[in-house]
Amino acid sequence: MPSDIEIRKINADALPDIMSLYRVLRPDWQPRQGGEAQLNTHPTYGAYTAEGKMVGFIYSYFFAPDILELANIYIDDTQRGKNIGSRLLHAFEDDVRKSAFNAVLLFNSAGYETTTQKISAAPFYLKHGYQHIATTEQTKIFFKDLSI
Repeated sequence: MPSDIEIRKINADALPDIMSLYRVLRPDWQPRQGGEAQLNTHPTYGAYTAEGKMVGFIYSYFFAPDILELANIYIDDTQRGKNIGSRLLHAFEDDVRKSAFNAVLLFNSAGYETTTQKISAAPFYLKHGYQHIATTEQTKIFFKDLSI
């Protein structure tokens, strides 16, 4: 586990950092309408270097009264393979378990245009106990029950 990367709870104040980091991959990306409120309400974490630079994040949106949608998890290409995604996901899931939500749903889509070739995140989610529940032409849908 890299000791120089700190995982910490964040909110909408970190939106400029999230946008700056993620726009490297998707230059035209905009957060969902109402996204700031979601960042302030639901589990949201950032990964930061000792110098305070964000290198990864995870955030969620309301999906149903007892289910959150894991809206996005992203790690800067230069920081991948250092267990940061797993650490973000574990912090997020621990927070969800303490909330009124019992499960997480996520949509992993190859349909978005990016500046680099997308690598399937399916193995990452499966490794972390998510069940692959459906597939469309461009999207894989995963689910994890956190109440058990």
